[in-house]
Amino acid sequence: MSRLRFNPGAFKELRTSPGVTAYTREVAEQVAAAAGPGFAVKPGAGRNRARFVVVPTTPDAYRANYEDLAVVRALGGI
Repeated sequence: MSRLRFNPGAFKELRTSPGVTAYTREVAEQVAAAAGPGFAVKPGAGRNRARFVVVPTTPDAYRANYEDLAVVRALGGI
């Protein structure tokens, strides 16, 4: 029986590939849209993977996120 060997470099290459980055951004955009007006997508600091963050940009969006967890609820709804 042969042993399974993982290639960590290949995993990193996959997680940072243009296709995965585009898909991750697309999902983040869907979450921002579902959260309501005043939410934006910003790239996160990801050394080993594509990362995007949905953040409130208006006082109403901050309030909605604080009181109703708008981003978390939006993530569950997509």
